[in-house]
Amino acid sequence: MIRRPERKRSLSLPRLAAASAVIVMLTLTSTVTHAAWTAGSSTISSASTSSLGSLTVNGTDLLGGQSLSASAPGKLAPLTVSTQGSAPLALTSLQIVSSGDASMMQSVALKLWKQSGGSCATVPGTTINTTLAATAPVDVSGLAVTVLAGTPATLCAQTQLTSPSAHSGKAITSALVFSAKVPGSTSWVANSAAVSFTQRVAIGAPTVTCTDNGGFFGSPGFNLTWSMVDGATYRAEWRRSTTSGWTTTPAAGSIASGQSFTSQSGDIEIGDGVRQIRVVAQLDGVTVVSNTVTLTDKWYAIIGTTPRCA
Repeated sequence: MIRRPERKRSLSLPRLAAASAVIVMLTLTSTVTHAAWTAGSSTISSASTSSLGSLTVNGTDLLGGQSLSASAPGKLAPLTVSTQGSAPLALTSLQIVSSGDASMMQSVALKLWKQSGGSCATVPGTTINTTLAATAPVDVSGLAVTVLAGTPATLCAQTQLTSPSAHSGKAITSALVFSAKVPGSTSWVANSAAVSFTQRVAIGAPTVTCTDNGGFFGSPGFNLTWSMVDGATYRAEWRRSTTSGWTTTPAAGSIASGQSFTSQSGDIEIGDGVRQIRVVAQLDGVTVVSNTVTLTDKWYAIIGTTPRCA
């Protein structure tokens, strides 16, 4: 029997449709994967434009200015934080570098919080507390402040000095550097330029102590001593009654603690009959007057009298 050649079977329509579907699916899957990769690449690309120095902080000048005092021991200022980059930046830390009187640095507290309601009058529950003596970076991420391009954020900064009288005339200068990063990133970081301010304590009235120069045969006159403040100038004023005007001679225009006064030649000669003396201090346009010291004339080595502490 002669066998006929077997015909090759062609693909059926259902199988062809299935194959086409697989091809379409692979094409769509490839497209979706590419879109996801593109989105990720776009985020990284925008983050890369936010380089160091793209963070700006303004307003610290309001923390300086007028001197601190017992009646006004602190300053409050809104700090505007902005970015010139295209990616959002979340604040992460604050570096403080202070110079000046070390004890005052320890005594000035710094509190930061995120402004709410357009004012710094209300202090929320979340604050960052440190001092101007801090040397390690201060973590400020808890404030949840994120800066967007064209949309600045506002931080509230408050300084508070404890015991202003203990720091009379002292000053410190502090520089603040804020750091931020692109959310979700560990490598895209921006630092602000250092912004500085100086806080000075108004000079307080000196407390003057009077000490006789010696006994009956000692040196004539007396000494005045007090705690001096760097940068301040001092002069003496005296009068011959408790109601007359105060007198300052050119010779007493500038004095220092331990200054000797006498009715004899040398030192500052004020003569006999002076009943009261005081010290006047000046610093940064502020003038303060010490306590008044009462004097009396006493015999000195039989040859005459000399002013002594009463």
